Formats: sequence, C-alpha cells, structure tokens
Amino acid sequence: MDYAEKYRGIINSLIRKSFPDLKREKIGFIEVPKILPFWSFVQKINGKYYIIINKSRRKTNISSLKGQLAHELCHIIYVHSKMGGFKDFFYNCIKFLSELFNTSFSRKTEEKIDKESIKRGYSRDLISRNQEWESLFSEMIVKNLYKRGYLRTEQIKKLIKTK
Repeated sequence: MDYAEKYRGIINSLIRKSFPDLKREKIGFIEVPKILPFWSFVQKINGKYYIIINKSRRKTNISSLKGQLAHELCHIIYVHSKMGGFKDFFYNCIKFLSELFNTSFSRKTEEKIDKESIKRGYSRDLISRNQEWESLFSEMIVKNLYKRGYLRTEQIKKLIKTK
C-alpha cells in the first residue's frame, strides 16, 4: 500500500470536512524511522507545515490515525500558525523538554488541542487513539501519556455528554 496516498487522503478529507481554515495552507508529511520515541508532531519548514509521523503508524486503524491527524491539524491552527520557522522549531524543543520534565506547558497545550479535536467532531477517533495506546503500551507509558495532558477516554466521554 502507498502510505503517502493514505496519509494525504486522510489529511485532505479532514481539511474538507472539519478544517476549512487550513484549505490554503501547504501541509505535507514526513515519515521517520520506527525507533524514534514519538508518533507525530508538526514542524513548519520554509512556509510549509509538515506532520512528522512515525512509520509505526502505517498499520494503525483508520479511526486512530484520523484522531491523531486531526489533533495535529489543531496544533497547526492554534499553535504553529502563530509562529515562523525558528520560533516553531524552538516551540517544538520547549514542548519536548516540557514533556520530558512533565511541566504544565505541555499539559495545557495537549488538553486544549484534544478539546478542539472533539469540538471538530473527532471524539470517537481520539477514543480509538487512546484504546490503541492502552493495547500497545505498558500501563506506565500510558499513564505518562495522560500526564502530558492528552485527555483520557472518560474525560472525552464526559465532554461529549455535556455538549
């Protein structure tokens, strides 16, 4: 299967359906080796946004991948669009350090981005992402992911009910 086509198709579909504010943006993706310890993040390079995605995501279910990519598109709108190239690079460095040392910077950002993904209609896809984490990773790793600010399944369901 051509993974470039798969990712491009999902990204284009998400933009058409729920992210009209990104229609004029140039958004690509770059796959990185499985050995790197992240699933995805956004980096702006020469005026183009790239979703950096781990090759381990190739075999994931579509719903989990949609949740992940919707989350990254929300990062573009609410974080990266407000920065230029070097600021964007330094933001990613600060975010990485924040996640490493578990500071509130990362927690607030990830929670805000997950909530925006839910507002745009991707609650089920975020739940699918969470279920994938819980099936693939140890309890300790999952606990650390939620400590970083990503919403837990119960939190997502609670937010859906309050709409």
